Amino acid sequence: TDNFMEIPMDSWTLRFQVTATEEAFLEMRLPQLLDTWAFATKFCLGVEMMLLAVLIYFLTYGSDGLPDELHGPTYLQLGITSFWTAIFLFCFLVLRTPSCVELLKAVHIELVLVTACFLMSCTACLVKEYYLGKMFHVLSFYAKLLGSDCFSDSWILLMLLMIQALTHLSLPIRCYVLWPLQVVGA
Repeated sequence: TDNFMEIPMDSWTLRFQVTATEEAFLEMRLPQLLDTWAFATKFCLGVEMMLLAVLIYFLTYGSDGLPDELHGPTYLQLGITSFWTAIFLFCFLVLRTPSCVELLKAVHIELVLVTACFLMSCTACLVKEYYLGKMFHVLSFYAKLLGSDCFSDSWILLMLLMIQALTHLSLPIRCYVLWPLQVVGA
């Protein structure tokens, strides 16, 4: 009989109960995790750098006619974008340094990826005009700017669902590690 299916596992976390088996499994997934992390880092760094360039251009050349009340939300968006650009640039540099890559284990990469997705989910609402307007008490300016005083949460919900779906489908991580994202999305 084949006994390979009788490897003792925790039924909730899907972790192997034998430590050596768990470590060998994590070590086997390390190259795939590194590839996924490298792709996600390059993609997100490119997006954040473009957004940063647009915000800097806007603040340099397009903010002359902007009411003073809207400078706060714009600087908050610039701060968030700068934060994410620095994080992704740091990750990019870590992945380009062989001595750093040698120190990484699968558990470290899982933690970094889940933490980044968790923080992205938390900061998702800070880039939407409606929430920025409510935070800085300038919602009426955004209503005039956008030509409507009716705002929808569907953009935020779609962003949160996209983050959750992409993490579950593209990251080679067991589902129990991703539970913080489910809490944020709920």
